[in-house]
Parts: sequence; structure tokens; C-alpha cells
Amino acid sequence: MEPDPIVTSRIYSEQGNIKRLETKYEEAYSLNNKAWDADSSNLMALYFMASILDNSMHLSEEALVDYQRYIDHVDRLPEKKEKNSQTISIRTIVEDRIIALKEELFFLDQQ
Repeated sequence: MEPDPIVTSRIYSEQGNIKRLETKYEEAYSLNNKAWDADSSNLMALYFMASILDNSMHLSEEALVDYQRYIDHVDRLPEKKEKNSQTISIRTIVEDRIIALKEELFFLDQQ
């Protein structure tokens, strides 16, 4: 019997949040990646992956990749889900962060 992918994803996400709170960022990233692999409709896993790389591990270039993956997947959502207020709010945060990271990398001559 196979577990429901949504439930599996949720479990990995919760474990990732615990590891993030314990400042075990690599494990937190890995668990959120497993959540994404289990259920690719779990856009929050992508957001958390990017956020961990950005804010906790300070890996700007890698964070940009995951932030862009988030935007790409939001763009593929059916219109009803894309209009969800949480999705709109997080998308705005992600778009602002992409701009800021690109500026930082530009001035550090890394992009």
C-alpha cells in the first residue's frame, strides 16, 4: 500500500520546519525537497527551499534558482488557484526577493 503523496509531502514539510527551527538548514532543505518530490503541487516546499538557501544558508545564486522555480510553477497553476491570496502574497515576496538578489549579485560582480 502506497501512502497518499499529499500526506507524505506534508510530513516531510513538517519535519523540514522542525529542522529549520533547530538550525539544521541542510536537513531542512533536504526534507522540503523530499516534500516537493512527493507532491509537486506543494508550492510552499519550493518557497521554503528557496528561503532556507537565501536567509539561512546565504546561498544567493542557488536561492534564485528555487525562487524562479516557484514563480514558474505558480505561472502554470489554474487561474483559480493562482488567484489564491496566499499564493499572490508569497509570489510578491518572491518577486521582490529575486530583484534584490539579482541586484546584490550584480554589485558583488557575481552575475
